[in-house]
Amino acid sequence: MTLYRAVDAVPATALATWPAEAGLSGAAAEPQANPAGDGVPNLLKYASDLNPSTVDQREMQPGGTAGLPHVVAASVKGLGAVEITFLKRIGGGLKYTVERSGPGLQGWEPVPGTARDTVVSPGWESCTVSVARGADVRFFRVAGTLSGG
Repeated sequence: MTLYRAVDAVPATALATWPAEAGLSGAAAEPQANPAGDGVPNLLKYASDLNPSTVDQREMQPGGTAGLPHVVAASVKGLGAVEITFLKRIGGGLKYTVERSGPGLQGWEPVPGTARDTVVSPGWESCTVSVARGADVRFFRVAGTLSGG
């Protein structure tokens, strides 16, 4: 299960114009609004290049250019790992942080891992973070925070 947390902060210029470009206005254009009723707020759709006006819960696929974060079990240097792949807007006013649940599933902490960024289309990068799996159970998520510019 992929979790994605959006943190609303000072609106970025690109996000300020995106709702109107997508045909949204008023309360439906707010970052935490969910006009399509699909459980994915506008800020996540903005960060993931999804359509805010329709039900759109696609998961990012290898080589894809839209979708929510994709998490798979992997092997890094022969050890068990988790790979999280997500889209990043280039200059879109967002800061992305991969986080994992803390020990005993308490709280969230930034993930120590290696990130690989690849430009997938103008204005977009695909980012894959590999994280070694430990003995304890963890959940992972990508936090998108508005950076104010």
